[in-house]
Amino acid sequence: MSTDKAAAISEKTKTENTIFGKSASDFFILLITAVTMLVLDIVLSIAYYRSTSAPDLRWLLALVDIVVILSFYEAFIGRVSKVLLSMKLALTMLFVILILSILGTVLPQGEDVINSGWPSNPLFGLYSRIGLFDMYNSRWFLALLYLLAFNISFCLYDRLPTTFRRALRPRTDVKDIFIRKCPAAATFERRCAGSRKCQEGAVEASLPHSHW
Repeated sequence: MSTDKAAAISEKTKTENTIFGKSASDFFILLITAVTMLVLDIVLSIAYYRSTSAPDLRWLLALVDIVVILSFYEAFIGRVSKVLLSMKLALTMLFVILILSILGTVLPQGEDVINSGWPSNPLFGLYSRIGLFDMYNSRWFLALLYLLAFNISFCLYDRLPTTFRRALRPRTDVKDIFIRKCPAAATFERRCAGSRKCQEGAVEASLPHSHW
């Protein structure tokens, strides 16, 4: 009885010392990492946008943006690996990128904006600031591509070994329930001892009819 009570107290203490489902030490390590990446992101952004001769490093800033978001997600919400292994996320990202690509096709991009009627549009300033007229080079669009790439890479890393193993070494021992659930599975209700014609008729009557 005392052992059970001690185990219950230990479990309760462990639960009370967790923050967002993690131990206090793990949480603070993740939080420090996320804050460090956020500060680095801000410093790089300020240095990049203040410089007039800096090369185009928006791809690097977009990568840092995604790392910051994933770091805070890991610290406050849940495991990033679980999210990146989700096929639902991949399908959602593909759909969002498809919609944005259609929008980028409708709106003029790059130098074509100058020759269009958009500079006189009241929304031109807003659209320019959020990068709709240079969408494919904008930080947020590149960040979406990075997230999709991470998602697909994690899914391939998780699923390809099992797929290759099953393809190269298929299972030959299966359970009875697998056989029973097969569409072509059938049971014979009558006995045809010694008659080949009777047996063939039983098989034909038991199997479902197929139309080719």
